[in-house]
Amino acid sequence: MPELLAGITDADLGRYPHVLHPIPDRWGDGPVTLLGDAAHVFPPSQAQGANQAVEDAWLLRRALHGDPGDAAAALRRYERRRVPHVRLVSRMAASERTNLPVPAPLALLARLTPPRAGGYAYLRLLRRFSSVLTREQP
Repeated sequence: MPELLAGITDADLGRYPHVLHPIPDRWGDGPVTLLGDAAHVFPPSQAQGANQAVEDAWLLRRALHGDPGDAAAALRRYERRRVPHVRLVSRMAASERTNLPVPAPLALLARLTPPRAGGYAYLRLLRRFSSVLTREQP
């Protein structure tokens, strides 16, 4: 145990160091690919692990349906479409600040802002990385 504890650095004690993994450019080879947590792991905030797994499945189905003759090419196309979105969502989830204390001026501003404005802003944010909401093609 002392050897294990001696190996821990300050960087290991960050917000989500155990789930901040680089997202690879490719998730498979030939007629094989990965999806969900097998391809990309998300910090435990905003429920994005499950959401992105559903998006993976949705775009994977579209990619395979669009090119039934060449599964490997369809899988690489799926990966090329998903990787940028997954990287964006991973960065956003890693920067999650909803559980941190809110400074008084910002709390006042939030109380004065109509609830609909916050919902609209969040929907715009979701559209930035949702293939389903934008009906994106693989």
